[in-house]
Amino acid sequence: MSMIANSVEATSPQDGPVSLQTYRGGQMNQGCRTAGGIVGALLVAFLCSAAKAEGSNLGYGSGGSLSDYNGTVHQYNASGERFRIRGRCQSACTLFLAIKNVCIERSAALRFHAGSSPISTARMIEAYNARLRDYLNAGNYMNSSAFHTISGSDMISRFGYKECPPR
Repeated sequence: MSMIANSVEATSPQDGPVSLQTYRGGQMNQGCRTAGGIVGALLVAFLCSAAKAEGSNLGYGSGGSLSDYNGTVHQYNASGERFRIRGRCQSACTLFLAIKNVCIERSAALRFHAGSSPISTARMIEAYNARLRDYLNAGNYMNSSAFHTISGSDMISRFGYKECPPR
């Protein structure tokens, strides 16, 4: 079994070099070494930003208990990481719209309905932006257990949610 890990080390240009190392099967190998300066700093910044993860609603698309979603919403709001809504997202999954850095793929389908109680319905509605809230309330879509589907394209063009960049 081959073990692979990456290590990025940075120091200031005044203090010395910047290096990128890889660890493969028990041996540390020098990947690249730059004698400090802007090139090294840019390389480290690029590698660190490229490693930033992105979350998605996959595995959550069918809805469920609102409490199952609160931790994820809090985590992504605290980290500022992007959260991608793709595919089908229904019921409690739509709580992910409360994530500050949420984006929606045009091919997504979001399905809205009333919660299991007036309190859960209110919590869902609070997660949506004003345009979407007004639309759902005007159509009484949050007063029924029947699903009302809105395409990802409409979520972007009609309701002002951000479109996800290509993967």
